[in-house]
Amino acid sequence: MEAKLVVDEVSQIIKDEYKANQLSSPTDSFLGSQSNQKRGVEWLEIMISDILKFADFKTTRQAYIALEEKGLSSFFVDVLAIDFYLEIFVECKELKDLKTSEKIVSDFIDQINHYRKSLGRRVIGILAITSNSDLDNAGIRERLKKENTFFWDDAFVDYLKNKMVEIKDKNEFRTYVLNHLDMTGISDMPNKDDIKFTVRYSFYTIHPADYIGGEFDVAQIIDNIKNMLRGSSTRITNQTVEPVLDEDGKTLVRYLVRLDFMRIISMQETQKLTASRGSLTIEDVYNEYLDGLHALLEKIYGVSYVLESNDPYEKIYYEGGRAEYDKKLYSTLTSG
Repeated sequence: MEAKLVVDEVSQIIKDEYKANQLSSPTDSFLGSQSNQKRGVEWLEIMISDILKFADFKTTRQAYIALEEKGLSSFFVDVLAIDFYLEIFVECKELKDLKTSEKIVSDFIDQINHYRKSLGRRVIGILAITSNSDLDNAGIRERLKKENTFFWDDAFVDYLKNKMVEIKDKNEFRTYVLNHLDMTGISDMPNKDDIKFTVRYSFYTIHPADYIGGEFDVAQIIDNIKNMLRGSSTRITNQTVEPVLDEDGKTLVRYLVRLDFMRIISMQETQKLTASRGSLTIEDVYNEYLDGLHALLEKIYGVSYVLESNDPYEKIYYEGGRAEYDKKLYSTLTSG
């Protein structure tokens, strides 16, 4: 209960700050003289895509959604933002009158609920509209809130764009956006029907003097690995870096890096794998995951790796891992 109260409080602070910002002069806007110009649906798509991308989501405009349920048509969603934990489903519309708005809201709720069922993971909805002061936006907000979706008008999108420029730091801005969406405190633990893989790999870096193209920075090497993982269901949960010194005990020759990786696979994903690949065990899926991580690390510049080398400093080491899952649910996958 206490955690929920904290989330509510932070979310209310953001709303209050937004209201105060609305009282300021339009000339303070990030878009300057454009602030009073008509914002169309395309403007909303571009701005929201930029905002969520800066918040470390992988975004796609006009993403094609193929529904497999009978009687339901496939459709395009204006902006789809994806990260490790969740997806954000955004529709951008122009609400002209009450009758039109009711249909748009109903269609939006139907689409996102069908998408949630087909996906099997957490999806947050945002209905973004161009402002129309004649409509009862409060009523729309309340209806959407009951469906775990949010209402953004073009003024709030403009506000978030300004906030993005003000904050500058991606991690801080991401927290700010998730606070607004009441998405802080998301658990790392999977749902009861998910499989959670935890893996540790270690490797040595190359000698700093051998690093070409810039100043040697072990943090940049780790960031490059994170960038390669962006958009996937894997993230780094822990990292340690130890300096390796020369025999004199003073000269740095390389670093030893240990990384813990975590991936959560839903039952739906597992079922798709078995349908396309035939018989698979949990061990098969785990080993494929290990191979994929190893192949990724091999490609990272700065990682000291040479195929079939006997030099211990030129190898990538698997230090262990585990798979957590409900053995009763996955009884058919635990043996070949």
